[in-house]
Amino acid sequence: MPFPELKKNQTQKLVSFWKHHPVADQKGETLAAKTLEFQRKFKCDFIKITPAGSWQAVCYGVADTWNGDSLGRRVITQNIIKRPEDWLTLPDFSKKQIPFFQEILKACSLVCQDSDDNTPILSTVFCPISQAIQMAGLPVFLNHIIEHPREVLEGLEHLTRNTLFIIEELIKAGSDGIYFVAQHMQDGILSPDTYKIFGEYFDAQCLDVCKNLLFNIFHIHGTNIFPAIGNIPANCYIHYEYASAANFSLSFLKKYEQQILVGLPLAEMVQCRNEDEIQQLIIGKSRGNIITSGCVLPLGFPDESILEWMRVSKNIS
Repeated sequence: MPFPELKKNQTQKLVSFWKHHPVADQKGETLAAKTLEFQRKFKCDFIKITPAGSWQAVCYGVADTWNGDSLGRRVITQNIIKRPEDWLTLPDFSKKQIPFFQEILKACSLVCQDSDDNTPILSTVFCPISQAIQMAGLPVFLNHIIEHPREVLEGLEHLTRNTLFIIEELIKAGSDGIYFVAQHMQDGILSPDTYKIFGEYFDAQCLDVCKNLLFNIFHIHGTNIFPAIGNIPANCYIHYEYASAANFSLSFLKKYEQQILVGLPLAEMVQCRNEDEIQQLIIGKSRGNIITSGCVLPLGFPDESILEWMRVSKNIS
């Protein structure tokens, strides 16, 4: 994969970190303000707009709350898919204004308008099957794919159409790329065969619509992950936390060698006490053109530590 030429004469690796912004992530203005504040402090090489992980499910009516989680994640308190027929009654986002989506769109627009330079901006979008599981809860979803697969697949088709609409609107608002998240591509949650039927086809459609953007990141979240993904566009990095890809075959890793983005393990990042330890962790466990963590930084990760990680990372050739 060609190194993305994001700034003139840039020769160093791209370095970027991000956090959730709980409470602030419920309104467009405050999410944008927190995103811009983070960027002005740390001057990352690309900006990731990070709404709550359940934001698309909330657009359908799911209720969630922040209970003080150290990473800033929100907990779903009320699902909306109860019966098989609920999959058949999802709204069409292109024909109905969705208030919470308008907040996320506003955040994107404000960040794109007010960022201080030409730093690329990536918007976070969750894959259809992750939205479906959030909307139903895992036990109901697993029951429905066995007892009522037709209804679930029709619902996933609808979720995909809405996700494509969301991506297109975020691009219109100024996003240079998409940070596309799969939360359930993990053994112990779904099997590879299940994901292939209910996830892979829909993920591929979403990635395809991003193929002409500056660059994208496909984040496979969690541990014991497996690559239930088809052809990945050449402008898309495959991002996962170090040591979380035990199920990736050598042929897969070889095929996408230039697109693999290994995130640094958070558990080890927080233990680094000086420049030498930071440098050793980066050299030993980072890979590719981008240096970042395996997922969001903890809310309590100190500003001075982020600045040190940025400085050391940028000085590694």
